[in-house]
Amino acid sequence: MCDSTHKCDKTRDITVASRLSELIAAGEVIHDAYVDEGIIHPRPLGIFLHPQHFTPSSCMALAWRGCRVIGTTGAIMDSSRQLPLDDACPSLLSVLRRD
Repeated sequence: MCDSTHKCDKTRDITVASRLSELIAAGEVIHDAYVDEGIIHPRPLGIFLHPQHFTPSSCMALAWRGCRVIGTTGAIMDSSRQLPLDDACPSLLSVLRRD
């Protein structure tokens, strides 16, 4: 995603998202990949992110080709807000949290 606030840095292919526009670009990449794999149905805004992606304890790495985000990976720390996986596997996470 290129916008007027993003400075393209040809010397770095991987960065950590630090702007809302970068998180949205990551959400677009995730959305498109999940739709292509049949994991989710297309969403009207074409973005797939969890609320936890916007917390200070999360981190989203972006892979760039020029000014375009082409890949992403994220890390979300467990907290009182829980993890996105809590909806699908609460019993498994409950066992892991006992330590």
